[in-house]
Amino acid sequence: MALAASLNRWATGVMTCQKLVATQLYRQLAVKEDGFGIEPEVAAGLVLRGARIHEVPVPYRARRREEGKTLTALDGLRILRTLLHCRLRGG
Repeated sequence: MALAASLNRWATGVMTCQKLVATQLYRQLAVKEDGFGIEPEVAAGLVLRGARIHEVPVPYRARRREEGKTLTALDGLRILRTLLHCRLRGG
């Protein structure tokens, strides 16, 4: 039932590396990914556990590749793979 309750959630700042999570809740996540993959895994795990996610606006200016932007289309595919794995294994 937790999986059905997690549908239609929307989060805009998943890849920011800025999350504040209670230690007890974070320890329940059993995070397996590393690198950028940890971001969607943590977010998906929180949603699948029914945690309320509050987004707080922060000042942001996107970096250009010349300035050190490192996410690529391949990272996008890895993120989708991670989200699919989280959905299939239930978090």
